[in-house]
Amino acid sequence: LTGQNSISLVLDEYKFEGNKNVSGYERINYIASMDILASVISDDIEVSGVSVLVDGKKLSTSTDTNGQIILCSIQLGSVITFEKEGYTIESKTIDTLQTRMVANATYKISGIVSNCGTPLSDVTINVVGTEISIATDENGYFEINNLIGTQVLSFEKSGFEFENKTITGAENLNILSKFNVEGYVKIGGKVALMGVQVNAGSLSTTTDKYGKFKIEG
Repeated sequence: LTGQNSISLVLDEYKFEGNKNVSGYERINYIASMDILASVISDDIEVSGVSVLVDGKKLSTSTDTNGQIILCSIQLGSVITFEKEGYTIESKTIDTLQTRMVANATYKISGIVSNCGTPLSDVTINVVGTEISIATDENGYFEINNLIGTQVLSFEKSGFEFENKTITGAENLNILSKFNVEGYVKIGGKVALMGVQVNAGSLSTTTDKYGKFKIEG
């Protein structure tokens, strides 16, 4: 080279700090950076609204409805961390040149199981299709950690009925039970009365030939 020259570097999808002018021998060190499309997922679910920190500095934007965010001018050695209430998301250290990144997330659910405003203890809660099973405490409270993707919860307690609950992310749940009422209508405790109408709120039924009735939740 002779005279003054402008030195620049080009490599698809990567960035290098601005041009440098040289007019003589010089050892030049360039720092490469890259734009990275980061995705936060929990199995089959994209996680939106996740805050992102690059080397401890929080970005002004968060993941979109597709669980994605573009990280601009990221250098090798940078540490990327992710934050969202109710979620545990793996952090990433950038140790290779890359343009895409996936961070896996787990989530927590919690809630109260009650009947007519009264908390229900010892309700068994199962994550369907897994071995996860817990019971509510004396306040009807439960909490399950480290869930991923779409899950279905079932609830069991003798004398009560519940609908299954599908969940796809961190959530605080209010689970309401149903219960059955059954019995017999007899004269003097011996003679069954058939056709007696039994009402319970908006539900009703009639006794059979044995005087028996049952109203289901």
